[in-house]
Amino acid sequence: MDRYLENLIYAADKAASHGITLLVEAINPADMPNYLVQTQAESSAVCAAPGTSNVRMQLDLYHMQMTEAGLANGLRRYRTL
Repeated sequence: MDRYLENLIYAADKAASHGITLLVEAINPADMPNYLVQTQAESSAVCAAPGTSNVRMQLDLYHMQMTEAGLANGLRRYRTL
């Protein structure tokens, strides 16, 4: 995770100079075992780590339902991010 965050910070800096926003997507472990970011909570934390506005969370309802269930709660929790 440390290396992932280092690379994300580097990429966010380079992308920002071109007006590009990066997306981080959580993918459930049933579909992709060993994927580093598996829940929306992890995705949210990863997006906050660089401290920049050009790293955003992709809210994938399928993957959120597979890992966390309760779509309504997830939508309320992440609607402003």
